[in-house]
Order: sequence, then structure tokens, then C-alpha cells
Amino acid sequence: MAAVYGEWACSATVVELFGIPRHRWGTAGEPATANAPVVTLNIREAALHHPEIEHAPARLIASITDAVVTVFGEPV
Repeated sequence: MAAVYGEWACSATVVELFGIPRHRWGTAGEPATANAPVVTLNIREAALHHPEIEHAPARLIASITDAVVTVFGEPV
């Protein structure tokens, strides 16, 4: 949020991380060998169309993706 809206947004932001441990989920009938993060963005519609912030939705998704990759690695 701060990367897109500025530092003031930090006090209004809640981050919840949920993960499914490896071997508790799978693909094609095989247990997974990696963790599976779940990322959900809850934001008011007006924040996505702020007149002073260009391309807010795309910038938010890119920023969140970069953060997840930083924590979990590129294969995520």
C-alpha cells in the first residue's frame, strides 16, 4: 500500500498471511512439495480510482506480487 499510496496508508492497512503447509494440498493427486500462500486484497472501490494515483490497481497487484516473491521465492 505504501509503495502505491504513500506512507500515510500504512496506518490504514491490515496484512493477513494465510498459508497451507506443504503436503496438506496437492495437484493432480500428488501431495505438494511447496507452501501455498493465499493472497486476498480487500480495498474500497474509491481507492482503485483515486484521481492523484495513476494505474493504482496495476501498481497494487505488482507490488503485492513482488512482496510475495520476496518472501516465498520466484516459483510461487
